Amino acid sequence: MNDFVMENKESAGEGIKRIINEQIDKALGHFEADIDEKFDESVHEIRKCVKRIRAAIRLIKDVAGKNLYRYENYFFRDINRNLSEIRSIAVIIETLNKLGSGDLNNDYRTLITHFSGLKDKIIYKLCMQENRLMLVHEMLSEGKERTRLIPAKGINIEILLTGFLRVYNQCLECMLTAKNEPGAASLHEWRKKIKYLYYQFQILNPILSGDLLIYESQLDKLSEYLGTDHDLAELEDSLAGNPGVYGSKDKSCSIMNKVDESRQEKQKVLFAIAGDIFDEKLKVNINKLARG
Repeated sequence: MNDFVMENKESAGEGIKRIINEQIDKALGHFEADIDEKFDESVHEIRKCVKRIRAAIRLIKDVAGKNLYRYENYFFRDINRNLSEIRSIAVIIETLNKLGSGDLNNDYRTLITHFSGLKDKIIYKLCMQENRLMLVHEMLSEGKERTRLIPAKGINIEILLTGFLRVYNQCLECMLTAKNEPGAASLHEWRKKIKYLYYQFQILNPILSGDLLIYESQLDKLSEYLGTDHDLAELEDSLAGNPGVYGSKDKSCSIMNKVDESRQEKQKVLFAIAGDIFDEKLKVNINKLARG
């Protein structure tokens, strides 16, 4: 059984509760299996599991009710926030390696060394002094206990589709905002909504028409480009906050210019991909879904 897809033989409520439970188990499994040997990868996978859970919760917003939905959404959001600093510094180093690939001169090595040292300090502070990993493990275990509060009997396919359509409309709104104001904040907000929509496509795979499912891989590609832009934006912010690391103003301008150029290239591609996805055909198929 695929742990992130609704099964035809289960009810909508049972499916959503199973998906949430199995994503929690998967996240907990990364603690127990390989977090010592594959630290960065494990943290990344744990955060992905939590994002999938939040995508599933968005499908049942109308049944959960305002208070329960808000609590669960914020609860799982805070789990990822406890790991965000660790993930962010790892992404900065990964992005520097990619940016300097084939041209790993002393400037890039100096930056990578600097941020690697900073990463060690952050990990020591958060994991050794603040016990963030233990806290996240405890919160995930608590979240698993809380899934019993989800009112499975009130969840049906219509409820799931309503949640799906809501996120689709949010993607459209965020896309328009990002087109008009293509800053890091608006693109990041759009990226989050696209990721939720992509995960919901996966969950609802058995009940979506073939005309809709063809967009799933395109959403994944768009999410990847938006993610790369976000990684570059985080690097840009970090470089701006650490001007002394460069050694000279010329080196600073050269690297910052390369980051900016790379972002501009990625944004051209991602807006083109978005234009292919959010076309009239998708709008027609979404409206068909809304009418049942």
